[in-house]
Amino acid sequence: MTENTSRAIGSRWGGHVRRNIAGYLALALALSLTPAMASHLNVKASDIAKNAVTTPKIKNKAVSGPKMANLEKRRNVTQAQFSNGGQGDCIWQGGNTIIPGIARPHYYKDHLGIVHLGGVAIASDGAGGDGACDQSTESEDGIVFRLPSAYRPQFTELHGSAAEVTTIVVGKTALVSGPLVLPPGTVYTSSPFDPPQAALDGITFRASKAGGVSSLEAPTLDRAGKELLRRLLNQDQ
Repeated sequence: MTENTSRAIGSRWGGHVRRNIAGYLALALALSLTPAMASHLNVKASDIAKNAVTTPKIKNKAVSGPKMANLEKRRNVTQAQFSNGGQGDCIWQGGNTIIPGIARPHYYKDHLGIVHLGGVAIASDGAGGDGACDQSTESEDGIVFRLPSAYRPQFTELHGSAAEVTTIVVGKTALVSGPLVLPPGTVYTSSPFDPPQAALDGITFRASKAGGVSSLEAPTLDRAGKELLRRLLNQDQ
């Protein structure tokens, strides 16, 4: 290569660089920022504001079953949790002990804090007391079992039809009617059957906030309130 040829190439290259200096600088800047940008795009859970990700912002089918919070396993009511009428004359048990295929009474709480009850409970005459499971003469025979503190509603729940309340779940304040005391968390049935039965499927309620205090103190009721409570509990007049 001659000296003149070398000078010509150098001149052309220098001119090219001068004409495109802005482009080269932009390319260099982009290459230097790429690692930082990639790091910025690596979003962590701590980078997301609370409640920022709402349903419309989630791609369809992006959240599958394994990625969702696992449901709590259902807790079967044990025989020790079932009531016995107070004197051993009304023995409650799961309906599955008599009719195979019927779910045993159970409860669980979902990730939203909703308690779900289910199953069927039935009662039978016991050897204690008067030897008869008869709610019409002894209201205590209608007590099925008692829920643990974490699975109780804030206020007493009445479940059944508009014409007839069949199941009562006592909230954080006891219900007291005459000699009958229903402590917080009591599941009570005003079943028309003899012996009584309790169908719990479909009963749901929001669990009371943790740290609340249950009370066994009887609320003050006027005459109308006492009469209403007696009817709800299916107590003899």
